[in-house]
Amino acid sequence: MEEKEFNYINAIPLVDVMLVLLTITLTTATFITQGSIKVNLPTASVKVEKDPIVVNVTMTSDKQLFINKAEVTKENFRDTLSKEDKESVVEISADKVLTIDDLTQVLGYVQEAGFKKMSIKTEIPAL
Repeated sequence: MEEKEFNYINAIPLVDVMLVLLTITLTTATFITQGSIKVNLPTASVKVEKDPIVVNVTMTSDKQLFINKAEVTKENFRDTLSKEDKESVVEISADKVLTIDDLTQVLGYVQEAGFKKMSIKTEIPAL
């Protein structure tokens, strides 16, 4: 077999690798510079933490609705919920036998009442 002489370098893979390294360098540089301004903060004698207000919405397997353990009908659910603080976190506990349609209907009611923060309560299975 006759060997061919190697007289050139393919620079395309080298350029690709350099562009990837440049991209990584530029993206990490923006994270490093944020928060680099040194400020001497004043001290306080008391640490104030505001616990979020939680509104519990429960839907049972037979589609009964509860707001903070008080039963409400579907007709007055939105009116009762709209009396709560809009900055509250609405925690929805729905029975697992309900359909997704039932859950999305409750989520829609909560959103129509003006709430932005919602969570669905789940259970972690025991191992």
